[in-house]
Amino acid sequence: MTHVFESCAPLAQSHDKDYRPPTCGYADPRPAPPVVRSVGQPTAGLVRFAPRDIVFCHGDRVDRMYEILAGTVILSQALDDGRRQIVEILGAGKLLGLPAGGFHTSTAEALSDVQARVVDLKSLHRSAGLRRRVDEQMREQIAAMYRLAVLLGRKTAGERVASFLASLVHDPSCATAHGRGTPLLAFDFALADLADHLGLSVETVCRELSGLKRAGIIAQPRPGQLAILDAERLADHAQRALPPKSYPASQARIRMPRRSKDTLS
Repeated sequence: MTHVFESCAPLAQSHDKDYRPPTCGYADPRPAPPVVRSVGQPTAGLVRFAPRDIVFCHGDRVDRMYEILAGTVILSQALDDGRRQIVEILGAGKLLGLPAGGFHTSTAEALSDVQARVVDLKSLHRSAGLRRRVDEQMREQIAAMYRLAVLLGRKTAGERVASFLASLVHDPSCATAHGRGTPLLAFDFALADLADHLGLSVETVCRELSGLKRAGIIAQPRPGQLAILDAERLADHAQRALPPKSYPASQARIRMPRRSKDTLS
């Protein structure tokens, strides 16, 4: 008998599991956000996006960046038949729309109410601090892509869901203290979002979340929130790869097989 995570509906109270992302096959009719000048800051203006608003589309020219002040944005790529892969999730404090190549390589969609500051690309030439932030975030993106490749290519469905939740525990834009140190996550994700990020079906995500709840590892105090009751067991379920420095010295080296005469040189 298959149990469901509270029928899986409360995970995203305003989104249903059949949600499909809006298409980007149209010209954005919205006017450019206002640009204002402020003393001591790059040329910038404030802009707001409602849940499921498209910030920019895959293939659009990069003409500005955004600094996310509040809310969550997902970056995704979609195939012609509608299948979608969410490649990155950005929260408060992150830069959105990094100018790599001149054109956006993904579609950015607001997952929740988002407030952002528009940053003029000319600021990159004037602000050494901004350039350092861009470089640092690009390095973080490379590391995140490695982790995503391992998750999609080698982890089981249960390990994928647990890995995702465990990563949110250490994200200051998602986790807050709750009760006796129990992490409480602001959980704005629809089941379709989780499925498209983890490379799973909606039904599989629902089943794995139900299993974690029955095991006493997670709970949902109210819609839009998720409590991590046992972070240690969640990490065990995730089977996360340890960084090299965490391995004992005896296991730090990878032993290669001896080369025989039959192997190619």
